[in-house]
Amino acid sequence: MTRSVYQRPRIIAVLVLLTVASVAGEMTPQPPDTIPAFPEARGCGAEALDISRTKPLRVHFVTNTNSGGFGSLRAALEVVHRDFFDIIIFRTGGRIDLTSQIRIPGDASNENWPWDNPEFAHLYVAGQTAPGGGITITQRRFLIDADSSDLVFRYLTFRKNDKNAVAGNRAILDHISASWTGSSGIGGTNIMGMGTLGAFGALDGNETTADDTVAYYTMSNTLLAEPEIHHPTVMNPSGKCGTFYGNFWQGPGHRYPWHQTTPMDGGFEFVNNVVYNWSGGPGQARSSSTFHETNADFVANYHLPGPATNLNVESNLYPFYRQETCLNPGGCDPSNVQIYLEGNRNHRNNFVAATNPEDAWAGPNRELACGGGSPHMTPPCSPIGSKVPSAYRRSGPLSLGGEWAYDRLPITDALRDEILATAGNSRGLNCNGTWFDRRDALDSVYVDQFYTETGGTAPIEFRPEETPQGQIDADEAPVVPTPAAGTPCADTDEDGIPNAWEILQCGTATCVQADAVSASGYLMIEHYLNGSNPNDPTPWDPASAVTPVADAYVQGGSDADTNFGTANSLRVKTASAAFTRRTHLKFDLSGVAAVGAATLRLFARVAETEVIDTSVFGVANTSWSETGITWNNKPALGGTPLDTISVEGPFQWYDLDVTSYIQDELAAGRTTISLGLRNPSTSNQIILAHSRENANSPELVLTGTTLGTD
Repeated sequence: MTRSVYQRPRIIAVLVLLTVASVAGEMTPQPPDTIPAFPEARGCGAEALDISRTKPLRVHFVTNTNSGGFGSLRAALEVVHRDFFDIIIFRTGGRIDLTSQIRIPGDASNENWPWDNPEFAHLYVAGQTAPGGGITITQRRFLIDADSSDLVFRYLTFRKNDKNAVAGNRAILDHISASWTGSSGIGGTNIMGMGTLGAFGALDGNETTADDTVAYYTMSNTLLAEPEIHHPTVMNPSGKCGTFYGNFWQGPGHRYPWHQTTPMDGGFEFVNNVVYNWSGGPGQARSSSTFHETNADFVANYHLPGPATNLNVESNLYPFYRQETCLNPGGCDPSNVQIYLEGNRNHRNNFVAATNPEDAWAGPNRELACGGGSPHMTPPCSPIGSKVPSAYRRSGPLSLGGEWAYDRLPITDALRDEILATAGNSRGLNCNGTWFDRRDALDSVYVDQFYTETGGTAPIEFRPEETPQGQIDADEAPVVPTPAAGTPCADTDEDGIPNAWEILQCGTATCVQADAVSASGYLMIEHYLNGSNPNDPTPWDPASAVTPVADAYVQGGSDADTNFGTANSLRVKTASAAFTRRTHLKFDLSGVAAVGAATLRLFARVAETEVIDTSVFGVANTSWSETGITWNNKPALGGTPLDTISVEGPFQWYDLDVTSYIQDELAAGRTTISLGLRNPSTSNQIILAHSRENANSPELVLTGTTLGTD
C-alpha cells in the first residue's frame, strides 16, 4: 500500500491520493456492470459516477465558510478535473456568504458541444458530511457550465442566490434546499437548470436540435420554496433523459418545473412530487419549435392549491402542466410531442387518483399545436382549458433510467407525508456513518405551511430596487438561518473517512483504505458518505430491507406494567427479575409469498468491555401492540433460538439468521412476523440497540423474494 499526503495551494486543507488496496487482506470484488451514484440514486442520472470510480481518488476538505481562499468551497471546486474522482467533504457547518459568484466555466476551448471529454467532471459534493447544522450558501449564484459530466451534489442549502445552474452530461441533485432566489433566465432559477446542455448549448441561448441532446440527469428529494420573483422553478430541465422524483415545491410562482426539449428516443419523467401554493400556471412541458421535441410523463404527483392559488384564474385552475409547442406555420407534427398522465391527485379530481378525469388533459394551452400567438401562423391557438388533442397523448408510460429506473409509486397520503418529511437538506452524517435528522427552521416552516394550508400570496420582496439580486441586505441577514459550525470528525490518516467509522469496520482508526473497492463496487469512502454497509453486496436494493411496524422492550420488577414502546432504544439483559429486559419486534410482510433468506439486523452495542450473547426467537402470538406491551402481558418466545450472536464494544451492525422461521411463516400464509430477543445467560451489562424511533432502525433483510398477490 502506498499513501501520499501533501498540501497544495488552492486545494482544501489536505488532498489525499490513494491506491486501491484492501481493508484487511485482498478483496476480489465482482461488482455488476453499473451501479448507481449512491444506493438510493434512481432515474436518468443514476449512473453519474460509474466512470468516476476508475479515476484516482482525491479528497478535498472544506475547513471554513469563507467566500474564497485556502480551505473554502470555491477553492475545492476550482481544482476539480476530469483525470480524477474528486470528493468534497466539509469539516465545518455554517453559512457561506459568497461575495462573487462561483462559476465553473469548464474548458473554454470547447466551443462546440456535445463534449466527449468534459474537463470539469467526476465530482461528489457531500454536504451531508458537514457537522453541526450543515452548509448554507447565500448571496451569489452557483453555476456549473455545460462542459461538465458526472456530478453529484447532496445535502446543501441555497438561500438568496441568483440563478443557480448545473449543466452537463450526467448529474444528480439530491436533498437540496433552496429559497428566496432570483429569476429564471437562460438555464437557471431557484436551484439548478438541470440538463440545459441539451436545450441551450453552453447556456448562451443558442438553440439546438432535440437529436443533439446528451444530458442525463436526476433531481430527487429536493425542496424549493418562496421565490424572490415569479419563476421559482427548475428552469429548462432538458436533455436526452431526465427524472424528477420526491421533490417538494412550495410558494407563489409558476413553472414547477418548466421542462423542454427531450428527443423521442429519450424522455422526461415528473413522478411522485408534491406541489403547493402555485400562483400561475404550474408544471409546464414546452416545445418551442418543431426541432424542440417534448416526450414527457407526469405520473402520481400531488398538487394542493394554497393562498396564492386563485382558482378563478383559468391558468391556475388546471394544476398540472402547461403545453406550448409549434411556432412554425402550418402547425406541427404530433410525433414530436408526446405526453402521458396517470395517477395524479389534485383538486380537479378531489385528490382521488383513480378517477383520472378527462379534464386532467386540460391546461392553459395558449400555444398548443398552433401558431404561438403570431397571426400569420396557422392553425389558430386553442383557448385556455382546451384538452390536449388525442394525437399528443401517449398511450403508455416511458421506460427511463435503464437498470436504475425509478420505481413509480401511487401517491398515497403516506408517500406524500414521507416526501414532505425528507425533502431538502434534511439529514446529516455522523462520524460513525449513521444518519441524523436536521432541517433548518425555514424548511420546517415550508412543510408546516403545507399541512396548515397557509403561506404567501405573492413572490417575496426582500430587497430594495438598488440592491443586487440575490444579495442579502444588512437588515435581512438575521432571517437567513446560520447553521451551527459543529465539531469535525477526527480523521487520523486524513483520507476523508472518520476514525469512528474505520474503527467500526476493522478495529483501528487507520485500517480502511479509502479507495478500496467493496464487493458491491463502491469505494470504501463512498460507503461512509452514503451511510451504507460495506459488507452488503447489494446496498442499492431497498426492497430487501423491511423495518418493523412495531418494536419495544419490556422490563420486570417494578416496571413490569410499564410500556417502553416509544423509546428510541431496544434493550436486552438477563439478570435478577427487577433488571431483566427482553425485546419484541413485529414486521409486516404483506405481499411477500416466499423468501430465499432472511436476516434480522440490529445496530447495537455493549457498554464497557463485556461480551454478551443474545438469541432471537420466533413469536407465534402477533397480537401485541407497541404501545401496549409490558413484561406482564408479553407473548411467549418460541422454544428454540433461531440464531445467537455475541455483542461487544460500540455501536455496530449485527446479523441474525431467521430464514427458517420466516420461510415457515410465509408458507403457512402468515405475513405478520413477530420476533423476540433474550440473552441466554446472565450479565452485568445491557445490550442496547436502536429502535425504529432512532436513526438506525432494525431491519429484516430479505433475499430471493417472491411476491404474492395480497
